[in-house]
Amino acid sequence: MTTKIDKEKLANLVESFYNVTGIKVAVYDVELNLIFAYPESDSDFCTLIGKNEYLCSKCTKSTKMLCEKCAVEKNVIIEKCHAGLTEAVAPLNDGISIIGYIMFGQVRNTEDVDSFKRDVMERFTGVEIDQKDMEKTLEKILYYSDKQLDHASRLLNAIAGYIAYDKIIYLSETTVAYKIVEYIRDNLDKELSVDVLCKRFFVSRTSLYKIAKLYMSCGIAEFIKEERLTKAKKLLCYTNKDIENIAEETGFSGVDYFLRVFKKRYGISASAYRK
Repeated sequence: MTTKIDKEKLANLVESFYNVTGIKVAVYDVELNLIFAYPESDSDFCTLIGKNEYLCSKCTKSTKMLCEKCAVEKNVIIEKCHAGLTEAVAPLNDGISIIGYIMFGQVRNTEDVDSFKRDVMERFTGVEIDQKDMEKTLEKILYYSDKQLDHASRLLNAIAGYIAYDKIIYLSETTVAYKIVEYIRDNLDKELSVDVLCKRFFVSRTSLYKIAKLYMSCGIAEFIKEERLTKAKKLLCYTNKDIENIAEETGFSGVDYFLRVFKKRYGISASAYRK
């Protein structure tokens, strides 16, 4: 997949966030390849962790899990990593799909530094690592209250939105993922089975499932259903079309099926939603 990046604009944004908050920021593409980080050099904590292969793998897994959760919730989230440090991640969404993530981390939300160090060291029980060096690096971890972290995460989310709005990072329109999403949205009233999409875009089922996982944050069938329901909501709100026509126009097999799916998804009937 082709990702386009305006590196100068991205660097200015990320550096500005750091200069205001003092918190390190990293930007990843949708496959979790690092695009840019500021400061670029690793912290003392990361340098120490990097000396242990097991802890490195835990860091990679922790970042992946956090981004996957962010993709599902489609919103900024704040959590502790495997080491007990607080991190936040926001999705980069170009209006079609998630194309990457912006993340800050390596801070603590525990005011008592001794309590914080004990918690982290307990997590590393049985791991071969220099405890004295670890304690020294932990003393350098900056403290931010939950309120400060909440404000910082909001700012991070705003930056993520601006990155998409100003096309600082975006997918080339020639990518298969972009074309598939556009085709689905333009043809919701037609058959959109996996076989149909594979034949049209000359991709295997495996490739299509991978594209869906990376760029749609869910299965292909779930994505199509969500797009159909989203369009149905707009038609209910902004047109006078009857519900039977809306069901047909959005590709549902019948009005009864549409009504069941709509109520299950939103907890309200289509007619009540329209009112």
